Amino acid sequence: MQDASKRVHIRKVSLGESPLWITYLTHLRICAVACETHTRSQDIVSLPSSSSTASPISYPGSPEAHKKKCCVHLMSGQCDKIAKTVHFQPNEQVSALCPVLLGDDPQEYLAVGTAFIHEDEPEPLKGRVLLLRISKDEDDQLCCTEAAVLQVPGAVYSLVPFKSMLLGSVNNRVSLWTKTDLLEGTRKHYRITEVCHYVGTVIFLQVQATGDYILTGDVMHSVSLLRYDAQESTLKLMASDAQAAWTTTVEIVARDSFLMADDCCNMYMLGRDESRLSQKASSTSFTNDSSKPQRLHRVGQFHAGKQTHGGLDKCRRCHRSDRCIARFSAVYAAVSVAGHSGTGTCSAENGISAGRGLAQALDS
Repeated sequence: MQDASKRVHIRKVSLGESPLWITYLTHLRICAVACETHTRSQDIVSLPSSSSTASPISYPGSPEAHKKKCCVHLMSGQCDKIAKTVHFQPNEQVSALCPVLLGDDPQEYLAVGTAFIHEDEPEPLKGRVLLLRISKDEDDQLCCTEAAVLQVPGAVYSLVPFKSMLLGSVNNRVSLWTKTDLLEGTRKHYRITEVCHYVGTVIFLQVQATGDYILTGDVMHSVSLLRYDAQESTLKLMASDAQAAWTTTVEIVARDSFLMADDCCNMYMLGRDESRLSQKASSTSFTNDSSKPQRLHRVGQFHAGKQTHGGLDKCRRCHRSDRCIARFSAVYAAVSVAGHSGTGTCSAENGISAGRGLAQALDS
């Protein structure tokens, strides 16, 4: 019988709201939870800003204050209580959330991507990228200020840290931002500036990054692989999936293997160009500079029976080779989804067979 101290203990915290996103700030040991709520105007507290040109995060006197609003709750690492709440503008919905370290600044910022939702707009026409500075005062109370803000022409669908910069997708555009310091007399403030961008097809719902490579999931045009060139400060298209797919989530499993899930409850393992699959040399990854983008091929497929959202995470603590990580992720994903899915045509036996098929495809 398992010792009670080694069991996973679950504690529920009632928010009274609908959680949208959650992330963890390692340096401060704080959980940030983005929620959607109905709030009266007298309950809204405006957030102080360190920049004289930045707009406040909430508007207590707004006539639309009774409508749906979004906020970010800052909770202690034990998630036992809400220490601070940050409110946003009317009709502004939080669409992305991540902690990020920028440049040589040791301060860990909370990056928040938003979109302004209006009934007369089929797609959001504007949004914001905010950097929130979170610290503790002398009484060990949390303080949150707006360090920098950037207006963007669309919804911020995804944010991830990338090489001490911030990577994000705004509609059909993948952008790379950094923080620049500005001096006005003796006062110092910050600005979010764009380093480079890549324009795609429809809408990039999700981006994932590792090393110099960025994997994007488009709402209709499947998966594309980009590479960041630091010398030229550009994002170049390296490979893409030619087949159409409404992707819901993507993940970089290994240097040449990628996972994708679509709206039809399917999971795919994508590999590089088939003409190079038989090569066993160490140069078989996406390290060659080619003027023509390669093609990503679907080397494995599994019907999960349910849609997959949020992420297909690999075993990041495993220090084995990329092939071991890819095989483990493929088998684990197939078996676990099959074992927990109560609908569809999959079963545990089918899941194991699919996992073996994905693993064999990776070994080929």
